[in-house]
Amino acid sequence: MLVWLASYPRSGNGFAREVLEGVYGVRSYTIYDDGTPSSLAARRQTVAEVAAEDEHCFVKTHDRPGDDDYPTLYLVRDGRDSLVSYAWFHLTVDRQLDRAAISPKLFRQTLRNLITEKRSPFATWSTHVDAWLGRPRTAMVRFEQLIEAPQATLTEAVAQLKLPLEPIAEARVPTFAELHRQEPHKYRRGHVGSWRDEFPVELLDLFWQEHGNMMQLLGYGEDATNLAIDAPWRAAAG
Repeated sequence: MLVWLASYPRSGNGFAREVLEGVYGVRSYTIYDDGTPSSLAARRQTVAEVAAEDEHCFVKTHDRPGDDDYPTLYLVRDGRDSLVSYAWFHLTVDRQLDRAAISPKLFRQTLRNLITEKRSPFATWSTHVDAWLGRPRTAMVRFEQLIEAPQATLTEAVAQLKLPLEPIAEARVPTFAELHRQEPHKYRRGHVGSWRDEFPVELLDLFWQEHGNMMQLLGYGEDATNLAIDAPWRAAAG
């Protein structure tokens, strides 16, 4: 059975894959041809073929949801943190620019484009969140809780979806710091509220204009420390 591990880019998807593999001993794949053995392209498999297998596996996607009804773990992160991290990732990894060569003007323009979805193939942050969390059989996983207590957070989400998975004995869960040392471009900072020293002040009004409704619905206040974990959301995992 296929379980989507979905998120807007830079919301903890890679870290969640590592934790799920460590806790449950399950396979995890990605729909993107990223040059790794875990990509469906490298395995020469389709989503439908993976879904038809007996064993559960988690498949990473940043795409907007399709018309399937596969159960989903959806990772949510403060939009300011996600967008800042995505801007850096796009410039340093996708475009392979040296960080020292990235001017403040280029960073601001890249971030502005992502805020308003001028060039992102994944829609805006809030549109992406709304589309996935509006689906049935979807459990929301908060980045803030994932970083704080990865195993407990994901086992709770798996239980919410009623997946027949049991943690393996003596599960080994890597820390974000360990993964950062191995792949610093992929696992960059992993901080809650990292937008505070990276998000250009002049773009904050635009961000709240575009994404304020979703931020409030999810319980993210303008102060990064003001996070209402129990904020209401209309979607249910059942």
